[in-house]
Amino acid sequence: EIRLSLVGSEMCIRDRYEIIRRLASGGMGDIFLARQVGVAGFSRLVVLKSLRADIVERDDFFVQFLNEARTAATLNHPNVVAVYEIDEDRGMYFIAMEYIDGSDIGAVQRAAQSAKQKIPFRFSAGVIHDAALGLHHAHTVKDDQERINPIIHRDVSPQNVMVRLDGIAKVVDFGIAAAADRIDPFRGRLQGKLRYMSPEQLTGASLTGAADQFALGVVLWELMTQTRLFKGEDANEVLREISACLLYTSPS
Repeated sequence: EIRLSLVGSEMCIRDRYEIIRRLASGGMGDIFLARQVGVAGFSRLVVLKSLRADIVERDDFFVQFLNEARTAATLNHPNVVAVYEIDEDRGMYFIAMEYIDGSDIGAVQRAAQSAKQKIPFRFSAGVIHDAALGLHHAHTVKDDQERINPIIHRDVSPQNVMVRLDGIAKVVDFGIAAAADRIDPFRGRLQGKLRYMSPEQLTGASLTGAADQFALGVVLWELMTQTRLFKGEDANEVLREISACLLYTSPS
C-alpha cells in the first residue's frame, strides 16, 4: 500500500507533491494526479507513477522501473512525455512526469464508436505525425559522447499515445523501451501488446525503429477504419496474421 504522510488536510509525498486523486492501479503500482508545490507559490500538475513495496523486492521489475525513468529522462521532445525526476519516499519509489490534459487514442476510438461517428482524417493524420516525430527523436537520440543510442519503445499502441485538448499528441510509457546502454531484465520474453507488435518483435530478432513504425502504422489503420487490423479471435490467430506480414516485408 502506498505510504503517504498528512500535511494539514493534504496527502503529500516528500512534502512537495500533493496527491489529488488516484488515476489508475496496476500490477506494479499506482498512478496519481498530483500538484507539485514549491517556493513563491510555484505550482503545477504532475503525474506520479509509484512502484509497489513488494515489487521493489523483485530485481527484474525494479530494474524495469528504473530503466523507464532513465530512458525517458534522456528524451527531450515536445511529442514525448517529459520525466521530471525519480525519487524515493520512505520506501516508496516514484517517477514524477508531465501531466497531459487530454485522453489516450484508445479512449478517443471508444468514444467515436460509442457515438457512431468517424474520426476526422485531419485529426488522425495529426496524431500520427506528432507520434512519429516523438519516436524519431527516440530512435536518433545521442548519448553524452554524441553517439546515436537509439531507444526503441516496443509498446506503441493507442493506450500509449496521448492527445492534449489542444490537439498535440505525445508518446508515453517507455516502461519496456530497449536501449543499447540499459540492462533489459526481460530479454528474450515477449513484451508489449500483441496486436501492435511487428513481425521481428514476435520472432525475437534485433529491433530497430522500424518495429515502432510498424506499430504506429497499425494505430493509423485503426484510427482511419475504426476496426482492428489484426482480427484474430485468439493469440494464435493474431500471431499468424502478423507473421504473414513477413511475406511482404522480407527482401526478395
